[in-house]
Amino acid sequence: MEDHPGRIVERAGEHTLMSPRSSSWTTATLAVLVIAFLVGLGMANARFTQSAQDANQFLPCWEAARAWLATGQSPYDPQVSLSVQTRLYGREAVPEQGEDQGRFTFPFPSILLYAPWGLLDYPAARAGWMTLLEVLLVLAAVLSLRLASWRPPPMLLALLVAFGVAWPPGIRSIVDGHTAILALVSSLAVVFCIQRGWDLAAGILLALVLPPTLPIWMA
Repeated sequence: MEDHPGRIVERAGEHTLMSPRSSSWTTATLAVLVIAFLVGLGMANARFTQSAQDANQFLPCWEAARAWLATGQSPYDPQVSLSVQTRLYGREAVPEQGEDQGRFTFPFPSILLYAPWGLLDYPAARAGWMTLLEVLLVLAAVLSLRLASWRPPPMLLALLVAFGVAWPPGIRSIVDGHTAILALVSSLAVVFCIQRGWDLAAGILLALVLPPTLPIWMA
């Protein structure tokens, strides 16, 4: 039954089909909210990285990528590690005191994962990497629910996603810039593809993410 131009209302089933214009406005509003959230998240991460001088997994990877892009230097060159140590301590690290030597220990193909960040200065690159990891943790929570074929109410969904990002292991992995988050999301995505019969996509995804996450898979 036509009740209003652009909208059809079925009284018996109480089913309403919204007009394309309303759907477009809803999509645009959601897109703006998501972008605003990501910008705010990135700014918060940038404020943190401006003052943080802690040893983390991302720093050696960023330094290795920057050296490789700028001069073609090997990521495993001791001079790259020395640059990390100088950034952290202002001098060469003293392992006997528990100081991090900042060595790049990943397989060489993983340098491609960090290459885009090597074009930025360190605080901006780390802030961007942290934001990416936060988004991936949200994606991991959503994928986990999809794999379990569970659709919780919106409020419970929001709480589950927030817990997935804000619980201590998640925060520690974000601050450390750990590729364990990438390994988690990639494994969930591969299972998701296999579950739906997308074997080729699963194989390609696994081939792309295996090199940078190989130490995590083997741990």
